[in-house]
Amino acid sequence: MGTRVEARLIKVVDGDTIKVELDGRSESVRLACLDTEESWPGGNKPVT
Repeated sequence: MGTRVEARLIKVVDGDTIKVELDGRSESVRLACLDTEESWPGGNKPVT
């Protein structure tokens, strides 16, 4: 079984990235094994 931590969701950045508050710090979390469209230009995926 994996490790479990509690965090507060601050912002949904795009389909596979969120920002959370963890131990008083803002952290970016990238969700693995998800292939979604991007919300910011600069990559090779469509921006929606």
